[in-house]
Amino acid sequence: MGKRITRANDLPIWFDTSKYELATQLDAVGWYEQLEIRGLCHEIVLTAEKDIESLNDFYECNSTEFLSAIRADPLFSYRGSKFQHCVEEWMGFNDPVKYQSAYPPGIFGITPLDIREIMREWEPKLQTEFLDWLQVDSAPGSSATRKEPPRPRPNWVFRPLTSRYITPIQINPNFPDKVLQKSLNLFISKQREITGPDISLKDKRSNTFNEWCNCGLLQYLDLAIWSLQENTSITNKAFAQGIFPKNVEKGEENIRTTTKKHAGMILNHRRTEPGLSMAVLFAYARLEGFLGSSEPDSNRKNSK
Repeated sequence: MGKRITRANDLPIWFDTSKYELATQLDAVGWYEQLEIRGLCHEIVLTAEKDIESLNDFYECNSTEFLSAIRADPLFSYRGSKFQHCVEEWMGFNDPVKYQSAYPPGIFGITPLDIREIMREWEPKLQTEFLDWLQVDSAPGSSATRKEPPRPRPNWVFRPLTSRYITPIQINPNFPDKVLQKSLNLFISKQREITGPDISLKDKRSNTFNEWCNCGLLQYLDLAIWSLQENTSITNKAFAQGIFPKNVEKGEENIRTTTKKHAGMILNHRRTEPGLSMAVLFAYARLEGFLGSSEPDSNRKNSK
């Protein structure tokens, strides 16, 4: 291990805790994006020493420039920047703004493909009986004979099944109850052609977001990633002096009991097991994205 930092004066020159003040205005989407960006920064630092060229080629960006951009503007808005593809590649399908559908989060229509997957779990005899029951007679009066099901066609196999009075849906039980309840209300309202959803659309700040701001989570993550890159260690006191310059004693206790716990979940368990709070945050981010998709961008809080 390299140098041990014990004073705020020894922290990197780019670090300025005042740059993080607007984190209080982040919504679920904003927090999810900022924490995902830190996950990417951490991955870059871990991989850079092994194969920096392959890393840059994979994400199609200069990792050194990317880290510098985050440190210069910690509440980083990647959309429209030259790093947009890099971040989207990291997030994959887990982009709560882009990953939209006709259904609210956690509620999905049932498709022919879903029916096929359900049938595969049945016992063979029941599968045969079901296919026989579905088979249409080849001619009036003839007995039903089972034929091989047609090859799935992309233009309909993924399309949700509907009828005049029935819209079958599936519910993802891994989403939080509050998200599912709101999503179901939205879905029912849409099906009944009600002009507006029967729930409050006012932004409700999560106590978790306030805690992340109060404990200096983003500041800590950026400093921890930098220390990993520079092969240094930072004491709790130095963290507190940098993040809470006006309340160092309380800040040091906050770092030790709260901030490290949240940061460890973000940085250490992302790939093996994302952690409950990130999964829940993604669900709320998708819900906010769904609710805000019909609103002007100016009415929606974001990371800038």
